[in-house]
Amino acid sequence: MPSRAPRPNNEVMLAISCIAIGMAVAATLAPRDAFFLPNFLFFWGTQVAIIALAALLKPRPAVLGGVSLALAIYLGSFGAWLFTRTHPESMAWLGFVFSLPGAAIAAVGVTLWQKNQVIYGPIRACLFATCAVLLGVSLNQVVVCSTVMYCGAK
Repeated sequence: MPSRAPRPNNEVMLAISCIAIGMAVAATLAPRDAFFLPNFLFFWGTQVAIIALAALLKPRPAVLGGVSLALAIYLGSFGAWLFTRTHPESMAWLGFVFSLPGAAIAAVGVTLWQKNQVIYGPIRACLFATCAVLLGVSLNQVVVCSTVMYCGAK
């Protein structure tokens, strides 16, 4: 009788789904021309870097899923904000990059805080990590918009 590979649990599937959402958002924002791959790698690479940083601390899969979901939400929101502007200059993406340290700090913080805490179910742990990273990136975005980038009206 052949041995079966172990089936991933719900928490792992949740993390994989959230990472796939991030990939889908990155692919949606990347233009469909010769620059698709570099743009996709820029959009998704920034997410992978922060997820990898959090993964070094060996958190629960649900926490990685939450981190990745927050980064996908932030990327989608930033892209929607930028592409609805009258002049969506490419230099505006620097505002996105300058806000990522807030996401990285929050991702590491929530990873350390939730490390090995199984008192939360997978959904609750994922949502908590999502909210923490969104808070970190939002606070960082406020600093960016009030110092190096004008984020006001059109």
